[in-house]
Amino acid sequence: MAIIAGVLIAAAAAVIIAYSVVQSRAALPSTAGMESRQVVAAYYRAIGELDHQLMDACVSGGAGKDDINMVAQYFVISRMRQAYEMGAAPPLLSAEQWQAGGGGPVDAQVFGVSGLIIEKLNDGDDSSEARYRASYTLYLPPQGEGEAGSARLPAAFYHVDELTLARKRGNWRITGLRRTAD
Repeated sequence: MAIIAGVLIAAAAAVIIAYSVVQSRAALPSTAGMESRQVVAAYYRAIGELDHQLMDACVSGGAGKDDINMVAQYFVISRMRQAYEMGAAPPLLSAEQWQAGGGGPVDAQVFGVSGLIIEKLNDGDDSSEARYRASYTLYLPPQGEGEAGSARLPAAFYHVDELTLARKRGNWRITGLRRTAD
């Protein structure tokens, strides 16, 4: 009887673990239903939202690895500052929000993409591969310490990326990202 009870408990634990894994996988962002241009736009929008999980869902292989790592680091740093300083840290502001507010010096940490222009490079409506050029300005918090409470401008970097997208399991994914200008 003890053996049967042990087997039933082990089976129940296995079912609970499997259910938990399936639920957590289902909660991850996906590019299902997105057109190739929408995947490109979602990738760059996710930078300012610190959504490294969505960025990861938009790529395949090693594409965008450096960008995803940068966003993940800013995400962790912002959460640690928030916890350590108990809300006293200047908030993180997306570049689009910052520009919508006038784009001047601010106390907040500005991070993200602004002025995104997406151009399709290949002609036709190829159902297996798409190529795009994305031009944008990446804003990062200024480096170094300023005076406490002083408003500062973020650092701006202009980029032009050439992206290749392919269908992976029926969904568009960025399979190549080549930065051609800094």
